[in-house]
Amino acid sequence: MGLREVFDDILKNYLLEIQQGKFNKQHRMFKVINYQSKEVLEEIIGNQMLKVKGSCGAGQWTRYPWIAIYNEEVTTTIQEGVYIVYLFSEDMSRLYLTLNQGCTNLKNKLGTKAAKEKMKEVRETIRLHMQQNSFNEDNNLEIGNIDYEVGSIFYKVYEQHHLPNEEILQSDLKKLIALYERYYHEIYEEQNHKKALVQ
Repeated sequence: MGLREVFDDILKNYLLEIQQGKFNKQHRMFKVINYQSKEVLEEIIGNQMLKVKGSCGAGQWTRYPWIAIYNEEVTTTIQEGVYIVYLFSEDMSRLYLTLNQGCTNLKNKLGTKAAKEKMKEVRETIRLHMQQNSFNEDNNLEIGNIDYEVGSIFYKVYEQHHLPNEEILQSDLKKLIALYERYYHEIYEEQNHKKALVQ
């Protein structure tokens, strides 16, 4: 099984199947998003530094399932920090591959308005620093969740009825992983070095 098969399954069946069963670990869609996608991605990535986690909700089905890939040096949760994440739109018509940032902890610390401004500042800083031409840099994501939309730094969109082949999906992912590694070395480590000097 490959990425295309997993994504096609989720896009076509998620909305219907979550109507037919309560949220639990034995539900087929829970297994596809939390376990199956993780196995497929880990095999493709082959990098012990990067962790994979999928979620279709906590206690109840989410309208915005996601599958994240992150460096634990940068973050251990999608509630903060910068990470790669596949985001499914609320109506399941689109899938976005994004370099994104968590906002839950920021909102708790700064409040919603200030957190959004901080996320915009971070995304513009990264876009300015990391010149690239493989991904979109606009703010036109339509997921249904404004936090994911504001947090997006780079992204690529796939339409449900026009999913690219496995080779293209894997190639896009590897390009974004390379950008994430650049972020880690060129921005994250540099910022940490400056903080250490201040202390």
